[in-house]
Amino acid sequence: MSGGGHPLASWAEAQAYYVALRARAQRSFAAGEGGCSLPPDVLREAWLAGRLGSEGQTLHHGAVQVPDFGLPGAPGEPDVVHAELLVGGRRVVGSVVFHAEAEDWERCGCGTDARFDDVVLHVVAQEPPPGWFTRTSAEREVPVMPLQAELLQAACALPRRRESGAARGATGALAELPRETLETLLQAAAAHRAALKRERFRSRVSVVGVEQAWYEAWAQTLGYGANAATMQMLARRVPLADLRGAGADAAVARLLGAAGFLVPVLPQRATEEERAYHRRVWDGWWRCRECYATRPLPWRLGAVRPMSHPHRRVAALACSAVLPGLWEQLADAAQWEFAEHRLAALRDDFWDVHCSLSAPALHRRCRLVGAATLQAFRVNHLLLYHEGVDTWGQFLAQRADSVPGLLRRTACAWLGEARVRAGGDCAELLRRCYAQQGFLQLCTDFEELPPDSL
Repeated sequence: MSGGGHPLASWAEAQAYYVALRARAQRSFAAGEGGCSLPPDVLREAWLAGRLGSEGQTLHHGAVQVPDFGLPGAPGEPDVVHAELLVGGRRVVGSVVFHAEAEDWERCGCGTDARFDDVVLHVVAQEPPPGWFTRTSAEREVPVMPLQAELLQAACALPRRRESGAARGATGALAELPRETLETLLQAAAAHRAALKRERFRSRVSVVGVEQAWYEAWAQTLGYGANAATMQMLARRVPLADLRGAGADAAVARLLGAAGFLVPVLPQRATEEERAYHRRVWDGWWRCRECYATRPLPWRLGAVRPMSHPHRRVAALACSAVLPGLWEQLADAAQWEFAEHRLAALRDDFWDVHCSLSAPALHRRCRLVGAATLQAFRVNHLLLYHEGVDTWGQFLAQRADSVPGLLRRTACAWLGEARVRAGGDCAELLRRCYAQQGFLQLCTDFEELPPDSL
């Protein structure tokens, strides 16, 4: 790697630097491998990141355009759910499945599994055999889209993913890289990651409008890592337009109900205060429940701290959704600070002292939206969607209070433990938000890159 050690001046310069570096490294990797095949998880990640493009051609159903790439599916579900497509000019919403060969649809049992009946596009890495049709268990034909050769070639240059739970990263690939050069690399990788997010956001804006897109981004942030995708699904299930003009109780009722958190009767241990609140919210949900889908959402309840319980996060989304003018302010960089102050000041008599609908009351009041949540929103969304020099500088200046364990293990794999542990020359660097984002992008693109490729 050459040209490092100099601070990058803008989003565009940083992204261009990373794209050129990645192309060179991928050529080196591809030449060393002598060819490759693409497992479905690689295709799915390339799709969600926009690397497979937003247009294509099916075998029998005309052209495909992708306004919204969707969200990752849970284990046992289709690869991508809640995607929005234009197939032959007709808008469809549903799931997408990826296979190396079209015949894998039947080999994997998708054709007889009712969980795959809502699939609206079957993406394959190789041209299907003559006369091939993909059909669901309900005998509905699914459009098949073979990948374009040039897009497939670009995806082939990506290295393979390790087994789930393994320490990620190219072992020792950056161990000898000077600190200044490493900073430049991580800035560039973070800028490229931001550009991919920005492209997906703008694509979503073109479909649902800027306010709904910001509402979904905020919901994703409130979900943290464990429930980010599920919160985004909920924001699509109960769009912002449905909450306009509603009070906080009505918004909470619709969101908690659509999330599947409202039950007719609370557990016996619930207090009278909790029962009164639940009754009020249940009455609000009962009147409008038929307007919303009731398919269960994939919530993770055991992997979050009590103060981040999904019940409380959904309530925070409801309270923020009814703030007048908030979403217009988020679209204007000059008003971000004011919008953040409004989010930080959110209050609710019940949720300030409860973690869930049936949890005992807390000993003290706690803010619905903490500083860490606001910083996550700033780093992952706000600063990314305006490509000015000022926002680039603000992005580089953001510091995290802690380093997630998985990210630390990944950094150890890339840099060596000596550089990452306390006292190492990179220990402080990992507290920089851009460095964390950069490592995440490196893991996406170069998880098993040979050490001499960078």
